[in-house]
Amino acid sequence: MLNTLKQVNSKKIKILLSFLVSGIFSYFAFRGVEFGKVIEIIQRARPLYIAAIVAAIIFAQILRSLRWGVLLQPIEPLSQRLLFPLTSIGFMLIVLLPARLGEIARPYLLQQNTRISF
Repeated sequence: MLNTLKQVNSKKIKILLSFLVSGIFSYFAFRGVEFGKVIEIIQRARPLYIAAIVAAIIFAQILRSLRWGVLLQPIEPLSQRLLFPLTSIGFMLIVLLPARLGEIARPYLLQQNTRISF
């Protein structure tokens, strides 16, 4: 029972810390941004261009995931159903964290979800 209570408290602390870190990064990312101008620019954007950019980003992410699958094939064959979310989370963290610290996330997540260890 005590172990379960410690696990629950540990999870709550992790969640609280993740919100705190997100809040700090959001503050630094958006300080000084004039949201009125941002909304104005978004309203002038052409929907077809936005759709094309979103499609290109999704396609690039699929290619990243497929490439990672090919690289990991000799170690252990893995499905794209597993690799795509891990690749996406890793890439998101590469973009959000400084010094490409997100590169650590993909191997870590892979190790947590498969028998592959690094």
